[in-house]
Amino acid sequence: MSPRRGMLFSAFEPSGDELAAPVIRRLRDTHPDLHLWALGGPRMQQAGAEMIEMTAQHAAMLGDDLLPHLRRHVARLGQLKSFVARHDIVAHVPIDSPVLNWSICQMIRDRRPGARIAHLSAPQLWLWGSSRIGKLRRLTDHVLCLLPFEPAWFTRQGVRATFVGHPLAPHTLTSEHHNLDQNDAEPMIQVNETGHANVNMGASDESLTLGLLPGSREHEIRMNWPTMARTANMLRRRFADLCVTVAAADERAAQSIDALSQKRRCDSPPFRVRVGQTGQTLRDCDVALIAAGTATLQAAMLRTPMVAMYNLNWFRANLLIRPMTTSNTYALPNMIAEAAGRPWVVPEFVPHSGDPRPLVEALTLLLAGTHRRAAQREALRAITEPYEHVPFADAATQCVLQLAGYTTQ
Repeated sequence: MSPRRGMLFSAFEPSGDELAAPVIRRLRDTHPDLHLWALGGPRMQQAGAEMIEMTAQHAAMLGDDLLPHLRRHVARLGQLKSFVARHDIVAHVPIDSPVLNWSICQMIRDRRPGARIAHLSAPQLWLWGSSRIGKLRRLTDHVLCLLPFEPAWFTRQGVRATFVGHPLAPHTLTSEHHNLDQNDAEPMIQVNETGHANVNMGASDESLTLGLLPGSREHEIRMNWPTMARTANMLRRRFADLCVTVAAADERAAQSIDALSQKRRCDSPPFRVRVGQTGQTLRDCDVALIAAGTATLQAAMLRTPMVAMYNLNWFRANLLIRPMTTSNTYALPNMIAEAAGRPWVVPEFVPHSGDPRPLVEALTLLLAGTHRRAAQREALRAITEPYEHVPFADAATQCVLQLAGYTTQ
């Protein structure tokens, strides 16, 4: 009996699970006879993938947990070799997590040389790690880019690349009926000065709302949340009716925020936590303070005025990060603006020392000035215009199918 023919997806973080799911769903709709196997998470499974292993429920391990995580991956590669030998893999779609996905790409190259490899979400070699472009040339046939300036950069490096939009684009969420926020019907949770949680459904119409997005990974929350809490506390002294809403990616993130807040009760204002509702939190707030990352791009697409920040200690920022990077900015909206020849659109404090005072001043200008918020919204509209014309699932699916030699519908 001939081996089953299909495509392999590999993701190792919740963000990769979210990216792959719309593509898998569209492939399942257009080519129902095509087998779709995956290392990934629950969204990929719900979209129709046959799961080999659940690998994307939580963010990749860091620090002390890295070694056992890598040991598990070595064992996983051994199992995958056996799987690939029994199945006809026509295409491999690695999503994010280059540290783990490089090895799978190499194994596919060695064991299934006829399979095409399409990276979904470009490795950020244009920011750091440009010396690895040779590895990418060997281990990919096409890069599906989420940022509009990336295809031109990869093309100059000899790598085929296509801009496929982003699943967070509001029109994509509407047209595909696939909101990436989880548990949208759940109420917000308010944590008061004593650290105890209670249900609270939101602010009054007259008050301003500040959104805080400290990141999705535990180490990001540890780095950024204490400064965000102190910043919000200082702003409450200037804006007495200010409501503070925190977006937690999942229950684990919410627990981390709660634990840190109880340790630093004097620094934490009353706030509400919305679990798995990042998009709705950004829609509802007047201004957001965001840890630099994908959430800044989501805020830009939703036209939410923001300040970007990310705490790093001096040693890491100046001796490790800056010498390795080729950009003057680390906030995605500013990167897009700079690549398009526009001025920065978002106040940016990356890397930041942890001092809340400059954040308070930048946020005060936005909270107190409706004209400043309106100006930033217009600038955000301009830089995210490319996303309005590219439906993510359609564009990404078409690229993968064409690369694998299938007709598109």
